[in-house]
Amino acid sequence: MIIPLEDPSTIPPDESTFTTAPHFSSTNPFHRSLSSLDLSFRCTICFELYNVPVSLYPCLHTFCSMCIRKNLRTQFCGMKRKAECPVCNTNLLNGGSGSTNWEKAILPNRDLESKVDLYREGVRGELRRSLVRLDVLERRERMRNNIEQNSGDGNNDEEQKQPAAMSSSKRARRSTANYKREYSSDHDDDDGNEVNDADETMTSSDTNDGGRTAAASAVDASSVPPPPPAAAS
Repeated sequence: MIIPLEDPSTIPPDESTFTTAPHFSSTNPFHRSLSSLDLSFRCTICFELYNVPVSLYPCLHTFCSMCIRKNLRTQFCGMKRKAECPVCNTNLLNGGSGSTNWEKAILPNRDLESKVDLYREGVRGELRRSLVRLDVLERRERMRNNIEQNSGDGNNDEEQKQPAAMSSSKRARRSTANYKREYSSDHDDDDGNEVNDADETMTSSDTNDGGRTAAASAVDASSVPPPPPAAAS
């Protein structure tokens, strides 16, 4: 399974850019730090990255120029005709009256403006893309390691099975050899007994035949008449 890179249209525009799944996590300390860094460059009124940031005097809280002016104008035009910091409620009129007094409390913040522009244009997007690519590569590497580990476990199982099979085969061959030796020994004994019986039979037959032959010869010799006596001269 190949884990694709994210669709740019799904990237959150707020500070959750570095804490949203699947490539980021709110439980990761590094991701939370990036989220806090992103939040430090955002206006607390509109929650967008600062657009022409300005700071209020004397509290020095920072807002977008248009956001704070609209907020103070709304406050001043109300029943109490006040102008306070939206964060700490510090009075910005300094005891005076008129719409021009709170304007004097708004100070431009050029240094922060340059940092926000750099972060918006050159850091934020590229940082997120790099971290997403790193997360994808790490996931692929973990998947590859898991596959190799599983295949290695399978090979180990096969290697463990092979010696067992070889042992069984050796035992079977050993049993067969023992059976053959026992079978051959039994056959040799039977053959030896048969040969001995045959030899005894043949010896007995030869003995009997010899006896009968000697008796027949004696009978024949007794039946032959004696020779006539020699004539006297």
